[in-house]
Amino acid sequence: MVNSNLQAVAMQNVFTECCGVAKTPTNTNRCSPWRNKSNPSAAMDACHVANNVCDENGVLRFLNFNAYDLSCDLSTVVSLLEGHVLPSVTRIEMDDNPHLTTGAADVGRFPTAPVTPSATLAALLAALPNNATHLHLESGGSLFAGTGENVSPNTFTNEVCAAFRARLSTLASVRLRNTGARGSFPENADCLLGTRSVDVALSDNSLTGSLPTFTAPFLSNLLFFKANANGFTGPIPPAFASRLTKAVTLDFSDNSLNGTLARFGDAVLQSSLLFFKANNNSLTGTVPASLLGQNSNVSGIDLSDNLLSGTLPRDAFGGKRLTQLVLGNNALTGGIPDVMTIGETTNQIAKTADGVSIAASAPS
Repeated sequence: MVNSNLQAVAMQNVFTECCGVAKTPTNTNRCSPWRNKSNPSAAMDACHVANNVCDENGVLRFLNFNAYDLSCDLSTVVSLLEGHVLPSVTRIEMDDNPHLTTGAADVGRFPTAPVTPSATLAALLAALPNNATHLHLESGGSLFAGTGENVSPNTFTNEVCAAFRARLSTLASVRLRNTGARGSFPENADCLLGTRSVDVALSDNSLTGSLPTFTAPFLSNLLFFKANANGFTGPIPPAFASRLTKAVTLDFSDNSLNGTLARFGDAVLQSSLLFFKANNNSLTGTVPASLLGQNSNVSGIDLSDNLLSGTLPRDAFGGKRLTQLVLGNNALTGGIPDVMTIGETTNQIAKTADGVSIAASAPS
């Protein structure tokens, strides 16, 4: 099986533009998984490249550029692929391409190319089919930071959110960690989170304002949500505790969030939650009883470096799966909890001057 003719031409053009062939023909390290072994200046047939998937007609369905070190503007990739490749691709992965840029479009050669980071992201989303399931652009460093005058104050504009909304009925995995994404989300935009969401990662960016919202009654498929290491402000919406019924990992750490915590890890509403992190914020109130005690299923909890107060329940260390509890640098009062279930008596408890930590071992 070989890639269909029109797609093969488009893919070769991307190879030429983004793999350094025109400028540095001898640089065979860039895009090495894609290079023809007998002719390194040419691309291998896309259907034969590892992690790409073509159907029986030679049409690309999964497209992988991970760790290719593409050296071009993302708008160039979109311009070259939007006609014959992207409309058939349900899964696109472009992680670990530190030399991939946005806002540096060569409009002389590609006059229809979007010239700002947000417009480029919107164009990429619009080019994908309505049944797209995966969009991964992680570890691009400054991918959405922009170049020169072509900078987007807000990566997630109304245009971008509209393009996301058009695909929320199928889009399961969106990973935009460490891409230089910045600014705030439009209010009540349903931008990233929908009923098919399974894995959403926004970590290590410069996002500000409120956390993204959603209007679906329940996000019953969402397992992983990571928004750590940004500049989000305001409270963590209670909907993240009451309507993410199958969440396994929630990470809100290293932001500027405030307010009190809802009943995360509730034994009825959120019994699958294993890891909850909201450390290094300005959260107030008490540690939710739902995270602690014999009825809790949570394994790892980090709420250190906040403004939490009050006491812990006596059975705080009695969780069925609890292996890590970090509460240092808060304003907690009272004694160290001393009641555990029989199976948890192997836990080793340590008290420090600034809080409580626990390292637990499974019962033998």
